[in-house]
Amino acid sequence: MGVKLKDFYDEASQIGGIAARVALARYTALASTRVMEAPDSPELIETFEKALRKIRVEYATDSATSVPVNIPISSTPGDVKHMRQVLGVLEREKPQYISNLKTTISRVTEAVANELKIARVSVWFLNHDQTLIECLDLFELKQVRHSSGLQLFERDYPAYFSALKYARAIDADDANADPRTSCFSKPYLQPLGIVSMLDIPIWHKGVLKGVLCHEHIGDKRRWTSEEADFGVELAGLISQAIG
Repeated sequence: MGVKLKDFYDEASQIGGIAARVALARYTALASTRVMEAPDSPELIETFEKALRKIRVEYATDSATSVPVNIPISSTPGDVKHMRQVLGVLEREKPQYISNLKTTISRVTEAVANELKIARVSVWFLNHDQTLIECLDLFELKQVRHSSGLQLFERDYPAYFSALKYARAIDADDANADPRTSCFSKPYLQPLGIVSMLDIPIWHKGVLKGVLCHEHIGDKRRWTSEEADFGVELAGLISQAIG
């Protein structure tokens, strides 16, 4: 169990909240939601020490930067500095919502849709035996609308359900052709005009609980590693709200 590695994430939180945790995940290629499954090997500890030193330097030079009280809206999708600001706001305001799972989820879906300019952002949870996922919240950016209730069954989409268990992120730039998501093409993607998907598994205490879904409409979108990191940390925020 990565007890020492978890300590690095705790220190990153003290330095810069969720944004610093995102940076640590990016520099080490090991997300906070999976760190307890990794060994405290000398190699990993050295990697984390180097990454944390870099983060200390970054935040020492950036400490004077102010962050607005309300979540700012970026005009440039996927801007790294702006994503960091959004994560900082969510971290600072966490006591206001983290005790309520539904509120946390709606905050996350709205923040992702506005920050990355994504038409549809949703959170789905698995049932107990992981045979279906149910949409707890779908936020549609253009309509400024929340909805819920749709269910998808593992028996109909086995490739996707399998990918969720092993992928850090399902980054399907061409969702209709990607083998992990093409099973959704005719019944779901094409009718809604969805061309690209970025899906982030939500883990809680070592158990796969659900998925944070980004559904892009329009031209095919090439997802960046920074956007995936952003999603991973927000999935971790939802995990915290599970309790």
